[in-house]
Amino acid sequence: MPKENALEHEPVTSPAAAMPESSPWRVRYTVLMLMLVAFISYVDRQVLAILVVPIEKDLRISDTQMGILTGIFFSGFYALAGIPLARLSDNGNRRNMIGACIAFWSLATALCGFVQSFAQLAVARALVSVGESGSAPASSSIVADIISPRRRTRVYGLISAGNAAGLAFGVFLGGILTRALGWRQVFLVVSLPGLLISLLILLTIREPLRTGGVAREAGHGLLRTFKALWALPSYRALLALTVLASIGVFSVLGWMPTFLIRVHQMSHAEVGLKMGVAIMAGLLCGNISSGFVTDWLSARDVRWLSWVSALGLLAAFPFGMASLFWGTASGSVLFLGFFMFFQGFWAPPTVTLVVGLVDSRARALAASTLTLVQAVGGAVGPFLVGVLNDRLSAGYGSQAIRYSLAVALLGCLLGSASAFVGATFVRRDYRAG
Repeated sequence: MPKENALEHEPVTSPAAAMPESSPWRVRYTVLMLMLVAFISYVDRQVLAILVVPIEKDLRISDTQMGILTGIFFSGFYALAGIPLARLSDNGNRRNMIGACIAFWSLATALCGFVQSFAQLAVARALVSVGESGSAPASSSIVADIISPRRRTRVYGLISAGNAAGLAFGVFLGGILTRALGWRQVFLVVSLPGLLISLLILLTIREPLRTGGVAREAGHGLLRTFKALWALPSYRALLALTVLASIGVFSVLGWMPTFLIRVHQMSHAEVGLKMGVAIMAGLLCGNISSGFVTDWLSARDVRWLSWVSALGLLAAFPFGMASLFWGTASGSVLFLGFFMFFQGFWAPPTVTLVVGLVDSRARALAASTLTLVQAVGGAVGPFLVGVLNDRLSAGYGSQAIRYSLAVALLGCLLGSASAFVGATFVRRDYRAG
């Protein structure tokens, strides 16, 4: 007898189990709300980047400590909480999970405005990370149950565009409000919309019917699921791609505001406006373009789910380097926009691919493993930049951050190579269901 694959589908027992039960308008509304969830999540996450300088001055902390806070500490708790919360989503109500997570991280964001020390800020940001870790896997699982495979990547692209808009708005709003209100009040202001969206999710979104049958691994525990996933070469390549790309992009997102302030002497308000526009225009357009392009190409050859990611990261690298070493602030911001555009190409097909390796009862868990390794990259990158800043500052002064970020950008090249390797196994491993 052939060896049983722990990730195989059980047969679908009824037509209803194979098709989404929601009407088209409800599907569109659900996608819109998931975009808002992604938006608020990244506003609360990214606003800290624009507040680095005043927080360091007020709380008397170093770049290394801030690197720990934005990197290892935040991402570590994000990773630790993500897997169990994803498991709860796979076996419970995903809508309720998302609503509860939004309320939790919004309250934790407000708490950041009351801290008096580095330790207190670290605890508050850890609570934010725990809340945020539960929403993305549940959202990915819901999308897989209400959107057909041939349109799935473009929807993940739209949700990623919500992330991009949140990144941009977090920088923009933080830059404007810091000057007008101070950094503590910024945390209070950005925490309020999440509480409203939490109520809207709980009151207006339905938990969708799970499609594709019940996964066999759901009854065999967490370790067996991981073991079965790890046996797939395309999955291992996805993990490598995600952690390496995350080192590059989260280093830029976390430290680029400080780079523009230190190297190009831009004000907080100016950084908030110009960097916000660059992120919004670049990453948002990249995410949306990636979704539509990947759906079109992967319908012809499923390996494009990896090739699009590989080519996007490869194209992003030179623009990232140009942003760091261009002589003027305007040129640096312009190239940052192009960097973010091509960076936006890797995430949507990566999520589509990982949820296509399993079926409905393991989709949130599979997506959360990407979130986990993304958190690892998000921890290593900013921390590495912070340490290098402190080490290189004696010789390079305010220019040290330029070279620290250049080292982190090498993650884009290595991530691209991982995606090209993974593409050779996609046809064998991927299930379009």
